[in-house]
Amino acid sequence: MAISSTYNFNLDVGDLIEDASAIAGFDATAGFDVRSARRCLNLLQLEWSNLGINLWQMEEVKWSDPDDPLVDTLTSGVSSYGLADNTISLLDMSLRMDDGTANQVDYAMDRISQPTYSYITSKVQTGRPLQFLFERIEIKDYRTPSILVDPNIRADRRSVIRLWPVPDLDLTYKLVYWRIARMSDADGGLSTNIEVPDRFLPALVHGLAFNLAKRSKIGNIRTGAPILYKEYDRLLQMALDEDRVKTSLILSPRRHRSV
Repeated sequence: MAISSTYNFNLDVGDLIEDASAIAGFDATAGFDVRSARRCLNLLQLEWSNLGINLWQMEEVKWSDPDDPLVDTLTSGVSSYGLADNTISLLDMSLRMDDGTANQVDYAMDRISQPTYSYITSKVQTGRPLQFLFERIEIKDYRTPSILVDPNIRADRRSVIRLWPVPDLDLTYKLVYWRIARMSDADGGLSTNIEVPDRFLPALVHGLAFNLAKRSKIGNIRTGAPILYKEYDRLLQMALDEDRVKTSLILSPRRHRSV
């Protein structure tokens, strides 16, 4: 029996919209509003990001200056550093010394909240950085001038980390962190693919169908939205269960001590 031997099936934006509109009950010949559907798809992806579903966007990153990628070490006396525009969350961060040598060592850093950072009385104290504050500034339009006070942060930077103590050495410290990146928008054209693993595609299609149906002015389509939501929720839970980190389970018998 012959098999295809290919494993690269995917749906582009046009396919997603076409399938979702058919599932929702729209007539393909009725002049469906593609622009509205694409907007719904972007909103659905943002909803998944808010729920922390986009864990496939997690990656380890060595910090480098977005303005000058050749600069990848911290600067003495500078506490704030810009991150890539699409960084939406930081999971963990380490301070690395002697990168690439036999003496390389990573020091775990503690993430602190804005109130905790504000309580630090000596924010200019120097030393080996021990803590970091992550500030998401993506609510600003990065194409417009920034109101950031710190001159070390470029006007269009979306996310910022602030280190404490302030680095005391040049060309020594490097930052290594795990981040979650934002999924790319569905605005690149109908033939572009979405950054979603194949196991999440059924949920994405049905989620889009639900969102299209609940916005529809057609009565029988709008009333079918709750049914679409149940199927969307079922498929999403299946994908999330498959996406969980699987670890070995070790059962150790309890040894009873005789009295």
